[in-house]
Amino acid sequence: MARVSIIVPSRKERFLVPTVVDLLAKSSGDVELIVVLEGYWEHGLPLVDPRLKVLHHGKAQGMRPAINAAAEVATGTHLLKCDAHTLWDGGYDAKLLADYREDNWILTPRRYALDPERWAIEEGNPKYPVDYEYLSYPFERPDDPTCGLHGTEWRARREARKDIMLDEDMSSQGSAWFMSKRQWDWLKPMNISLFGNFYGESQEIGLQTQLAGGVMMRTKNTWYAHLRKGKKYGRGYALGLEGHRRGAGAMLTLCMLNGWKDQTQSLQSLVERFAPVPGWPADLDRCFAEAKQRLAA
Repeated sequence: MARVSIIVPSRKERFLVPTVVDLLAKSSGDVELIVVLEGYWEHGLPLVDPRLKVLHHGKAQGMRPAINAAAEVATGTHLLKCDAHTLWDGGYDAKLLADYREDNWILTPRRYALDPERWAIEEGNPKYPVDYEYLSYPFERPDDPTCGLHGTEWRARREARKDIMLDEDMSSQGSAWFMSKRQWDWLKPMNISLFGNFYGESQEIGLQTQLAGGVMMRTKNTWYAHLRKGKKYGRGYALGLEGHRRGAGAMLTLCMLNGWKDQTQSLQSLVERFAPVPGWPADLDRCFAEAKQRLAA
């Protein structure tokens, strides 16, 4: 029997309680919800619900350690990780399970923007829904130490493939992802020593999967709405410039120099499969040859 273990890392999250209530109310199958409280106790969570488990880190350790800790105690056949400021479609768990076909997939639902005051999908933003994302070109801004491989909204692909409800994707944001426990056991743990506590979560799991022969998929048969907090709502997890620089550099070096475990294909072949990719040069042979020379020096 399939069970979905939902992992919610939380660092003093203002919208944790409505997120948890939403996840519990909207599920239609067997779920357990594991919340990791990072460095705080006060939460107001509905602890009377037997599906809810709470882990507490007395001192905040970061996003990756929180995900690793929750996955270690998860009892489900599948994992859904989501941010603690998300609204969900009814029956999201069953819909994700129905669309998940292979153990080496990472599946992401369609994403909307969240209006937290109304606890509803934000209206009128042409960027949404986000159905596809591409990997940004990491040398687009050579003097920017935070420039790297990021998931970036791909509106043109959304319009060109709007009738395909389950489709391969190149990247994702990281605010929600779904995979089999078997796939997690192959990936785990998230690499803190290389990437730090926060940077590039989706790129770590996505590129490891893709470059070893798996795929990232996007389903439009279910959705979630995610809050981009910014200045108005503050941030729970945060990342300084030095941590961002270190994580971006480690990710780029691994990808360009073919350093992932069990890697069977190159980053260049991934870019070529989705080409033309916004921002990437037309001459990919030259682009990758120059990048490898620079990074190997």
